[in-house]
Amino acid sequence: MLDFALKMSRRKQMQLLLNVAKCGNAKTTPSQRNNASVAGAIPLDALDTGVSTQEKNIPFEQMPGPKGFPLLGTIPYHFPGGKFHGLQHNEVTDMCQKEYGTIYKETILPGFTLVHLFDPNDIETVFRADGKYPMREAFHTLAHFNKKFNNNTQGLLTSKKCFDQRLYQLICLNNQLYQMISCQDYISYEIRWCGIAVVCFNKRLGALQNHAPDSEAARFIDAVDIVMDVSQKEFKQLPWYRLFNTPTFKRLAKAQYIIRQLAVKYSQKALEDVQKRLDAGEDVTGEQGDLIPYLMSKTELTEDQVLTVISELILAGVDTTGHHLAFTLYLLALNKDKQDILYKEINENIPHNDQPTENEVSSLSYLKAVLKESHRVLPVAPGNIRKTVKDLVLSGYTIPAGVSVAIHTNWVGKQETYFKDSHKFKPERWLRINGSSTNSHPFAYLPFGFGPRSCIGKRFAEQESTLALIKILKNFHIDYVGEDLKIECSITNTPIIIRKQ
Repeated sequence: MLDFALKMSRRKQMQLLLNVAKCGNAKTTPSQRNNASVAGAIPLDALDTGVSTQEKNIPFEQMPGPKGFPLLGTIPYHFPGGKFHGLQHNEVTDMCQKEYGTIYKETILPGFTLVHLFDPNDIETVFRADGKYPMREAFHTLAHFNKKFNNNTQGLLTSKKCFDQRLYQLICLNNQLYQMISCQDYISYEIRWCGIAVVCFNKRLGALQNHAPDSEAARFIDAVDIVMDVSQKEFKQLPWYRLFNTPTFKRLAKAQYIIRQLAVKYSQKALEDVQKRLDAGEDVTGEQGDLIPYLMSKTELTEDQVLTVISELILAGVDTTGHHLAFTLYLLALNKDKQDILYKEINENIPHNDQPTENEVSSLSYLKAVLKESHRVLPVAPGNIRKTVKDLVLSGYTIPAGVSVAIHTNWVGKQETYFKDSHKFKPERWLRINGSSTNSHPFAYLPFGFGPRSCIGKRFAEQESTLALIKILKNFHIDYVGEDLKIECSITNTPIIIRKQ
């Protein structure tokens, strides 16, 4: 658990312990690049790519990286006695980056090679070449579960087909769904379970009112943790689950059944509520916070696809916003001067204790800068994955179409090359002062990804974090009472903090 002491020091004399479910991020490592801040794109020669900028079109086979074992690839390195054994994902990539430079490859298994990118110029090249339907290699075990037990109905996390792209166009690129939920009805302290429940089912489920370990919310959150853990470890284990139901696959299947059952249960209740409103003569268009009717009526998705999409939305939306908010509270607790500036801005723009209006929220420029800087210093997502759709040249190496690339934007965000005083929490770097703000490379900061397959919940997450911070800062002074921050790097970065005795 992540423990914060929120004191009413300047507002009320009392102390509240806020328990935010575990969150995390990669370590802030000192830069090994030059210390010059930059404007616009960073020239390739400013980076140690391990390749002379005079060399172009170097064969893919010559790219450096850890040498794999015959038939087993690099997975044995994660076995006991291997050089990666016991290390977290970010620790492995940091080690390899120092050894091989800002681009390297590893053959995880014969036939599956992953190229690791740390240069924002290369990252930009990959994203801009995405094409109409971006592809990525991840959540293989979950995709296998859907194939075996879900009529091969894939969702947003696992699908490589076009139906999920249509959903992105309807939800991510179209503002209608975002506008369905206003500031007035989206305030919530229920950071993990109930926040995403408001989005998916248009109702709160009272997670903070029932803390019992066998409660519905607790079982759901445990199930999400299991799916995320298994999905992250699939790159470290041989895929025996494709041949038979391994203990790990059974563990994921049991967890996924819990998530699916809850999705079906509350989806049915949401549809029943809509039917009651229709029977009462109410006009229900699916655009007043009713996500499920919206998907049923406004898209070409089948009922199975809608339920799969809902399952994956609540799977992906539980930890991410909670982790980001906990990271932000942690950083504000350590940086009291920033906390004071934010408190002043909130109270000057929202002097009342009622729900803030959309115009009031939009005026909080420092709050937006705080959230952006929190994403940079302690990002929730370790990076991204894409599959190249055409031949590319990255750092001089020719990358053939069909190769998966891991995009390490979390590492880029901590480099002095792109962010001056990168080890410091400085929200001011994002403010437009005298007409200018930070001049970092545009692809050095991508907390929600880029393009058609960027995070579908971006605007919901931003709104939830914003409104939660407003409520907390208007009532509490934040102090940190835990031991040193420790990070658990899985699909998301999770802070693990033990309260001081």
